[in-house]
Amino acid sequence: MSWLAWQLRKAGLVCSDPIQFRDVGYLAKFVDPEGFTVELIDHCFQGDRLEGIHDESKLGGGAHLSLVTLRTADITAVEPDILGWGMTPLSVQPVTPFGFTLYFYAFTDETPPNSDLVAIENRTWVYQRPYSVLEIQHVYSLDEETPPSKSAAGYDGLTVSSKRAISMRLGINSTNSTSRLRQSLSPAYSARRK
Repeated sequence: MSWLAWQLRKAGLVCSDPIQFRDVGYLAKFVDPEGFTVELIDHCFQGDRLEGIHDESKLGGGAHLSLVTLRTADITAVEPDILGWGMTPLSVQPVTPFGFTLYFYAFTDETPPNSDLVAIENRTWVYQRPYSVLEIQHVYSLDEETPPSKSAAGYDGLTVSSKRAISMRLGINSTNSTSRLRQSLSPAYSARRK
């Protein structure tokens, strides 16, 4: 993570120093040109990564789009649809002091190392998956979810597909997903809190 932060700073971006956030992940943040926060999360917790195993010619030593994060006020309204699409639950991470719980799903037949989805050992395992993972942040105090205006930069939708020939679109203009899902999920940056 330090290598990635250094590369971004060298390219002229302001990037935070990496920190270990509780038992959730080792991460850094920067703000994109439109003002949206981008979170960078390491595949390992701080101090667990073996140095020298990354390709220094690649950004972050070989970074990839790992987690796609959306927020919801009601996980019970969206989880049945997610499971109905055939996504596998991989991890549940309560972050109660900060008012949210993270839920991770993917189109995979893999199972986490520990069958208890709350187990800490599952967390870095999820971050090391070679495929993208859907992260749903259940925010306890989320009052209203609003998409950005049509003239605003940012999220319009997300298309997810898998080798299982399942394809869906999550977003405000989606006709392929249920209205309940459209109402219950919001992009991470557009949620308003009480």
